[in-house]
Amino acid sequence: MFGSVFLRNFRCFDSERVVFKNGRGSVKDRIYLFGDNGSGKTSLLISLAFFRKLSDGYTINQIHNNRKRSKYEHKVPRFNLTDEVKANFRINAQAPMVLVYEIIVDGYTYIYELVFDNTYNLISESLVRTSSRRSVLVFCVSDDEVYLKSAISPSRNLDTLKMLVTKYKNQYTCLSLLLYSHRFSNGHLFHPRLTSLLNFIQDLHISITNYYNYNDFFNFMLDTDLHLTRGTVSQDFKHIFEKTTPILTEIISSIFPSIVQSRYKFEYIGGNSYSFYVEHLQQNPEGVYIIPEHALPSGLRHLTDNIIEFSNALSGSTLIIDDFEGVLHLYPLQFMIDHIISKIDGQVILSCNSNDILNLVDPHSIYLSQVIKLKHSVDCIETLSPSQPNHNIRNRYESGLYGTKPRTTSPNLSSEIEELRDLILNLKSTARSNLL
Repeated sequence: MFGSVFLRNFRCFDSERVVFKNGRGSVKDRIYLFGDNGSGKTSLLISLAFFRKLSDGYTINQIHNNRKRSKYEHKVPRFNLTDEVKANFRINAQAPMVLVYEIIVDGYTYIYELVFDNTYNLISESLVRTSSRRSVLVFCVSDDEVYLKSAISPSRNLDTLKMLVTKYKNQYTCLSLLLYSHRFSNGHLFHPRLTSLLNFIQDLHISITNYYNYNDFFNFMLDTDLHLTRGTVSQDFKHIFEKTTPILTEIISSIFPSIVQSRYKFEYIGGNSYSFYVEHLQQNPEGVYIIPEHALPSGLRHLTDNIIEFSNALSGSTLIIDDFEGVLHLYPLQFMIDHIISKIDGQVILSCNSNDILNLVDPHSIYLSQVIKLKHSVDCIETLSPSQPNHNIRNRYESGLYGTKPRTTSPNLSSEIEELRDLILNLKSTARSNLL
């Protein structure tokens, strides 16, 4: 789980530390992030996806280099460290970009730090493991040093790793090289504690439009065409999907009463492969019929996607999703929060745009992203103003009790819009006259 993240000169953040812990120091397993558009919600989530993306970098390029021909088209481009840093470096910043991630895995705390200069080069990278008794430097990489703790792997492997890190330290992170080695060694290359951290990274489920999508990376890695509601699967995955059918039907029919069944349909296409799609059966006065894909309500399509996405985290994976509610209305949102998210063992971090959700979740899990005096900040509302059980969190938020008032009114541009409309009408009239 993520215990905290520190950002300096990353996207919109000048210098900000966001702590995902309660007053006793325990990591929170639910985070709901609210705030106006442009306040930094997505940028905070991208900082977590940035960690995952850099860790995948070497794996991505090795697959591109070594895979002769893909069976399917994939959406994962080649990785370039400089380009990735440049795209997220705060505009006009001269000081280094610094990211520090606090990660808690199996009772151990890891502090992972990345520092980039303003020409987008990696200055230093380090990983420290801490416990109640001591701190241990796992690795440290800089321009003039490559240190890997000898206990992380047998010496014959350590020498090879050091050579790789030295060779590629300006192209990939050390963590990226360790994760690649872990992925293709059946999990037996490193010390169990480091293995647990690497497993945490590769199990991060992240969905941020136009930045990182776990499902796209999964398909790229395995050269499959597996999507949330359609695709191609092996015999083993077919059995898993079939087991989820009763759950899918029960959840969807409880929200959409006219849906009597939701099920996976499979077609054998040869070898060990099956094509599949989700089919919904709806009841109407004339009987039961299949809803065509193009006729599905947008809320039903979004709910189906979310159910399958959230089911991936039931085993304890950390789940990070931008724009959680999408097109869903209040009741299906409450159902998902009460009956699906509550069952997830891992950490869930979601950005939300609907203020209705504020009164559906524990106030200790609510974080507000705000811009105060041109500075972006993210804080838990309990640190801004402690709440009581009878408090209406939405009303308190919209009244500005937690900081700046959210934008709830539109600018008055009626005269400008009227003027623009008249201009467009005149242009259209002129164009028609010229045609005649």
